[in-house]
Amino acid sequence: MNLNELSEYPYVLPLDESNYLYSFQSSLRSFDIGVSRSFRNIISVKYPNLCQNQQHLRLFAYLLFTSFLDADTHYPIVSREVLASLRDEFKLVQQGKFRVAKILDDFQEFTSIRLNVVPYKHSHGRATQARLELDAELQQQYQQELECDKQEIYLVSGKPCSIRQKQHDKKLALAAARAKNPDRSRVNIGVLDYLNSIKSNVYRQFQRNIKTARVYVINEYSGPKQEQQLRILRHLNTFFHPHYQQVENTERLYTVGASVSQLSSPVRKLIFQGCRTYDLSNAHLAITATLWGLHDLRRLLKEQKTIWPYLLNLLELNEQQKPALKRVIYATVYGMPESSLKGLITRSLGRDVTERFMESEFGQTLLTSRDYRMNQKRELGYVEDAYGRKYYVDPNHVEKSIRTLLSREISSYEFKIMSSIIRVLDGNKKAQCVLWLHDGVTIRYSDRSQMERWERKIIAEVNAAADELGVESRLEWEDKGSNPACYTLDA
Repeated sequence: MNLNELSEYPYVLPLDESNYLYSFQSSLRSFDIGVSRSFRNIISVKYPNLCQNQQHLRLFAYLLFTSFLDADTHYPIVSREVLASLRDEFKLVQQGKFRVAKILDDFQEFTSIRLNVVPYKHSHGRATQARLELDAELQQQYQQELECDKQEIYLVSGKPCSIRQKQHDKKLALAAARAKNPDRSRVNIGVLDYLNSIKSNVYRQFQRNIKTARVYVINEYSGPKQEQQLRILRHLNTFFHPHYQQVENTERLYTVGASVSQLSSPVRKLIFQGCRTYDLSNAHLAITATLWGLHDLRRLLKEQKTIWPYLLNLLELNEQQKPALKRVIYATVYGMPESSLKGLITRSLGRDVTERFMESEFGQTLLTSRDYRMNQKRELGYVEDAYGRKYYVDPNHVEKSIRTLLSREISSYEFKIMSSIIRVLDGNKKAQCVLWLHDGVTIRYSDRSQMERWERKIIAEVNAAADELGVESRLEWEDKGSNPACYTLDA
């Protein structure tokens, strides 16, 4: 499976936290979800044909409840790999006989359920997406299902959601996550072993906060964002414990399946009450400035501490548009062609922002330096990462290969800086990493009286690693801002 096809930009490796990677072969072929009996009865009455075909019913359940959504449209991703996994038909993919469009057409014809399909488009970095077109009555029932999360019966199998069955499902999910043997020769193996060694009982106190988090999402969010967050919380009720995996072409570690890492920052804070989250400030731009020799940008980062208020002001954006701006910056740094980049900015932030970005000194410097760096690597034929390892340009796919290598180079520096934290945490029961966020971590302190002592050690270790690599970045305790930690069920 080519993980590039699952990223937001097919030719750019997934470095954005909003790209969620799944271990498809081990998870989706048995995809099922607990729902209320009344909801399943409504489905069986409204769509009698649907329940007669498990493959179609599994796709229906996936479209209703998956958390693997496109960052722009919020539609479920139905790429070739996703559908092949749901149907357990990877052999057809290997034989070149698997057709996404035919499967979606067959689903609509057999079930009489209409789909709003957004087709794959390479130039926009877009995978195939599909959303169920539900009538007003069923849409209301679905919304109630998300908000109540009353799990009594499995939608696909029809089996009761007993406590024993849920425990069995947890064991299966964990076994599937562990089934993929990691490559022990890779530099991320130490961090991977540490993260996957955290015991499940550590997470029980946080799983109990899901109900409060759901109330917060219902009251504070609306539309697609609310739906996405509720979908994730639903999955976390069954399997909360994050399990990490290696992926190709990056040292970054990704969680398997639906994960608490997919939740928005305020909701994560509610879940991990009592913990502290730390971010590596300006990580990608700071590493880029060092590697590309952008002295003015380094100076700006040193002065501003955080680059985002400056960029939001420069482009006349508000704080709510920051996630979309981050995707634009990542796409620029990792080589998205200029025409596609303009399209991305226009779709996510507006045409006027496209003009401001392209005409700004910041935007022009980033694009010019990016193109120069790509030409350098094209002539050199390889990229050397933070660990001194060389990765060579694929002569059969030069442009795509160079973009992949750009992201691999930068992410290796990010990982080398952040992985230094393990020297403090490994074997430490008083400070444990309960969530790894690539350029951030959430730490649980079991002894609050020693929290500041361990915090100083963690920050000093990471900052020393950044200094050693000449990167103008610091590990910082995430600002409370709109911290909803005091949110209660009767808020």
